[in-house]
Amino acid sequence: MDLFALPLQTACCLRYCLPDNIGDLPHVTRQISAFLDTFSADWTMLIAYRKTRSFLWVKFVAARELPETQDPFYKRWLLNRTAELAASRGDLPTLQWLMEIYLPVELVDNVVEVAAAFGCLDILQWLYDHHTQRVHFGKAEMCGAIEDKHDDVVNWLWEHTVPAAEYRDKILWSAAEAGNMNILKWLCAEFNLDPIKALQPAIDGCNWKMACWINERYDTGSLDPNERW
Repeated sequence: MDLFALPLQTACCLRYCLPDNIGDLPHVTRQISAFLDTFSADWTMLIAYRKTRSFLWVKFVAARELPETQDPFYKRWLLNRTAELAASRGDLPTLQWLMEIYLPVELVDNVVEVAAAFGCLDILQWLYDHHTQRVHFGKAEMCGAIEDKHDDVVNWLWEHTVPAAEYRDKILWSAAEAGNMNILKWLCAEFNLDPIKALQPAIDGCNWKMACWINERYDTGSLDPNERW
């Protein structure tokens, strides 16, 4: 059968299903790849990954990037956005390839915050062990983990990172709104934050016990302990 008579979708499925290391069928992959080149030219690896979730497809498209995608700023943007998407999906193999093969020295800006917000502890550990010079720990990553109740991530960040001064109030707010008393007490004790700032988010999050604790301990005079929402 003439390969080029196959429907486009069939060719996509064929190429997608072939493993990387099929030494006995290289002529098949070459023909299918050549056929797919006629329509994949408009795809970036970000589009490919968003649509297919396929690590193989990302590598395929990245290897055939058009000259206009070779601009270093655009490639850095593709790296960051695709890395964020991989982190949100908990896809460590794709993230590893992006950071160690595709662009092995570029900074990756938001991947830590995304991984924390989606509860991907294995990704955070890998980034911490191998790429602390390229990613940003100690920003607002704890906020997403607190808000989405990823307690294992919160505890790991608590143990391994120190939030920068400009993010501590934001983390305090997230902890109060989510009712995380341990983090609230730690922030106030360790960094001398004002617990009164946590009162309103505690109320907003319907965390009555926390709000009363703040009110009673720091005498805000703002709450009647006999009242309820």
